Amino acid sequence: MDGAVASRLKSAARLGFRFVDIRPGLLESIDRFQLNDTFGLQVSCIGLAAGLPCKRTLGSKNLLDRQKLLGLAREGLDHLVSYNGKDAYIVPLYDSDPETMAHYMDSLVRLADMGREREIRIHVEHYPGRALPSAASVLDLIDHIRHPNLYLLVDFGHLLISGEDPAMIIKRAGERLGYVHVNDNDGKTDSHLGLLEGSMTRASLENGLTALDQAGYQGNIAIELGPGLPDTDGSLQHSKQVIEGMLTPGKPEAIEDTKS
Repeated sequence: MDGAVASRLKSAARLGFRFVDIRPGLLESIDRFQLNDTFGLQVSCIGLAAGLPCKRTLGSKNLLDRQKLLGLAREGLDHLVSYNGKDAYIVPLYDSDPETMAHYMDSLVRLADMGREREIRIHVEHYPGRALPSAASVLDLIDHIRHPNLYLLVDFGHLLISGEDPAMIIKRAGERLGYVHVNDNDGKTDSHLGLLEGSMTRASLENGLTALDQAGYQGNIAIELGPGLPDTDGSLQHSKQVIEGMLTPGKPEAIEDTKS
């Protein structure tokens, strides 16, 4: 196993995390039993886009390109199955022209079908600066596609940049709420700071977590921090303590996102 990956897993275990999120191929040299026996960890979710070539997209106008990328995504889903994970997500395109978006939506349907065959839920993340810059735009897309296995991944840090209220988005999403990322930033740059280290207020975070509770959300809450922070472990530990201090006992668990 890559030394940096092993170090992150050891840190996650030391900080008291029980679940981690991964990217395709991250844990190729260790199976889920070894992951649990060695580190006491389980896999929750996989970020499929991290395993796709950056110059090609699921909205490509080239059919062969789309088929190849869907094949890679299928491999990512199979990788997740081997760790007994149940959630996977994809990010939006940069290009929003109608033809590209039509191909992207078709690819999402195919991806959602592949996920359903493997009992994996497929989530779409909203991403400022891309074709789906807001959580509302992702929900509009999901409403348009109407596939039963497509959900919203709500990212509290991205909501800061798009200016959306977490509680309102969670309420609107309803049963289409699938997964949650939490991180902080200055409201302009997606810097993935620790919670309450940027422009996020304690009140807005607490309101968002209360909305998750009221919505009956049962998934994990992934703390997604940037790799270049001055003290990543310190920010992770602080963020975990903040989340757990606000959660109702027995409700969703804070986990570490190890994809970076």
